[in-house]
Amino acid sequence: MTTGDNVNYDLDQPAAVTPELARYHCERLFSLPRFYDFYRTHGCYVAKDDYDTLRDDAWIGQTYGELDFVRGQKIFDERVPIIGLI
Repeated sequence: MTTGDNVNYDLDQPAAVTPELARYHCERLFSLPRFYDFYRTHGCYVAKDDYDTLRDDAWIGQTYGELDFVRGQKIFDERVPIIGLI
């Protein structure tokens, strides 16, 4: 299980201020060999935090460059699909 802050859009450069850069951050992290091997062979519960959606202390209605909270949430969901949502 992860506890959030999986991808930090505003800490690592280039800052993820567009949907393309947000996807770049996700792909850069989740394509690391250890992450790839682990997630390829193990199921995992993943908690999403503000950093995984937009930036630190983010909430619905905020923007970060061209990226908004709702779009950031959708991009995270592309990488970590939710199965069996109640």
